[in-house]
Amino acid sequence: MWLLRLGSQRRYLKLIVGLASLWMLYLATHLDTSTVSGLIHSYSWLEYTNDDGGPEKVCDCSGIIQGKQESLEQAKLLTLTKKFRKSALIPNEFYINETRDCRRFKSRRKYITFPLSKEEEDFPLAYSMVVHHKVQNFERLLRAIYAPQNIYCVHVDKKSAQSVTSAIQAITSCFPNVFMVSEAVSVVYAGWSRVQADLNCMADLYYGSAKWKYFINLCGQDFPLKTNLEM
Repeated sequence: MWLLRLGSQRRYLKLIVGLASLWMLYLATHLDTSTVSGLIHSYSWLEYTNDDGGPEKVCDCSGIIQGKQESLEQAKLLTLTKKFRKSALIPNEFYINETRDCRRFKSRRKYITFPLSKEEEDFPLAYSMVVHHKVQNFERLLRAIYAPQNIYCVHVDKKSAQSVTSAIQAITSCFPNVFMVSEAVSVVYAGWSRVQADLNCMADLYYGSAKWKYFINLCGQDFPLKTNLEM
């Protein structure tokens, strides 16, 4: 009896594979090439470009990812030099100037402007982002986690330099779903004020929108290991 069942399962699997092959053949022969090129072009603006002034020109990034000892040693030596550390820094004024044209800023910085899946659209996330300095790191983090269906509250430490606050305000002003916390506090690391900063953002998120399904709190030096869909 089990042999019969196994045989029928194999026939069913072969049928599925056959139908899938026919469908792929149909797409390959009937899909207009202009449609294909149009689809490719529509996503080409998301391709990575080195607008951050990163270390790719002097570092063997592929070798570092692969764990090559020579590449790792070279990177360690480079981090000791002041010239290298300063070469990848973007001044705060850059963000103030760039965000004068929000549409161009979002396009050049490769922000996602539409939900990438129905599942993500139906499950919006809420973020609290507590930042003290390093606007460049904050903007990279925002870019990495940004999706138009999500909502983001940004808390800038009350002690932060005015140039930091102004630059982050300029960035948030370009997005309808990213805003500055209504009540900022002076944050002490590992103290209650660090928790209070998140609580203030949580309150703003709660009263500002009831659509989000899950809350995530981050600091300015965090970076995601998972995609929005995975989260």
